[in-house]
Amino acid sequence: MKAISTSGDGLKTKDSNVTSKGNQKGTVTIEGGNVSIYASCDGIDSAYNVDVLGGELNIYTNKYSQYTEGVISDTTTVNYIKVKSSYYSTSYRYAFYFYNSDSDYAWVDASYYTSATDRGRPGSSSSTYYYYKLERPSSYGYFVLYRFTASQTENSTTTYNAKTSSASVNTSMDMFSITSVSSSLITGDWATYTAPSQGGPGQGGPGQGGPGGMEEGNTDKLDYSTKGIKASNKINIVAGTVYINSFDDSLHANSDVLLDNGSYGTGNVNISGGTVTLLSNDDGAHADGVLTASGGTIRVERCYEGLEGLQVLCSGANIYIVSSDDGINSTSTTSEGGIIISDGTLYVYAGGDGIDSNSTVSYKGIIISGGKSIIISNGP
Repeated sequence: MKAISTSGDGLKTKDSNVTSKGNQKGTVTIEGGNVSIYASCDGIDSAYNVDVLGGELNIYTNKYSQYTEGVISDTTTVNYIKVKSSYYSTSYRYAFYFYNSDSDYAWVDASYYTSATDRGRPGSSSSTYYYYKLERPSSYGYFVLYRFTASQTENSTTTYNAKTSSASVNTSMDMFSITSVSSSLITGDWATYTAPSQGGPGQGGPGQGGPGGMEEGNTDKLDYSTKGIKASNKINIVAGTVYINSFDDSLHANSDVLLDNGSYGTGNVNISGGTVTLLSNDDGAHADGVLTASGGTIRVERCYEGLEGLQVLCSGANIYIVSSDDGINSTSTTSEGGIIISDGTLYVYAGGDGIDSNSTVSYKGIIISGGKSIIISNGP
C-alpha cells in the first residue's frame, strides 16, 4: 500500500472514544504487508495508539517526501523562543549565548515578538503562548539559553535567573519551545515556527496550515507537525521493519493531550522487536512518558537527540545512535525520571552528551547495570 499526502498527514485518526461495547477507537495498527507513506505533515497521526506488529513500514515527511508541495527550509538565521503563560513574565528577558569555545562566542538578545491563545479541545482550558525573536549567527555550533530578571541588565554566564544546559545548535529547526523551568534549569525542545493564529489552526503550513493544527491535538498546537509517527497515547513496535525519514521527530508519543475517553495519554514508546531505522532533524524517538527499548534493533542514523523520554529504559535492544546533540536524554528534573541500561547493546556517537539525565537525584539519574555500552561524546 502507498499513501501520498501532498499537503497534510499520511494516515490520521481523530476519535479516541470508547465504543458502547468497550472497544477503544483511534488506534492505527500495522499487522503486515508493505506500507509506504509520503506526507507533507505527519506520516501517521493517531488519536490513541500506533501498533506495529509486523510487515514493512516506510515513512517520509515534508522535504524527505518527493510529493510534498510545501517544503520547510532547513537553513535559517531567524530563530524564535516559545514560552507558555505559566513561565512568562514581563520581568523576564531572554538571551542566547552562542559559542564554539571560551574565547569564541556571541551574546544575542531576544526581543518580544507576539502572543497567541490556543482554545484547546472542547472541555479543556485554553493556553496562551508568548514568542520572542532573534537573529542567530551562523558561525557557532553550541548554545545556552539564559533567562534574566529585570534587575539583571547585563548578560552573564554567572548571574542569571535560569538557563538551559549547553547543547548543539539545531540548524534544521528555528524555534526553541520552553517546556519547563525548574529552579534555575530551563528545559525545552526544538520545533518549527509558523505564524500563530488566535484560537484557530496553525497558519503557514503546507496546504494552508490545516493539518497538524490546534484543533487536532498537537503538542505544539500552534505549529504544524512533520513527525514520522505521532500518537496521543502510546507507540508500540513489536515486530517488522520500520524506516522513517522525517523532518521532525521520527517517533513521538504525547502525554498532555486530553483524550476523548476523558483521560490523558501516557506518552509512552515501547520497542520490543523488529528493526527500526530512524532519521530525523530533531529527536529519533521522543516519549513524554517512558521510552522502553527491550528488544529488536534500533538505528538512529540522523538526529538532534537520539532517544528522549521522561524516563529511558534500555533492557535488551541493540541500539546504535549518531546524534548532533545528546545520544540519550532523560527530560525529568525529579526523582521519577532517569536512564536505566540493564541489558542489550548500546553504541552512541554524540555531538553533545552521550547520555544526559536532568534528574535532581544524583544516584538515580543514570544507572548502567548490564549489557555492553560504548559511548563517544564530542560535546562541549
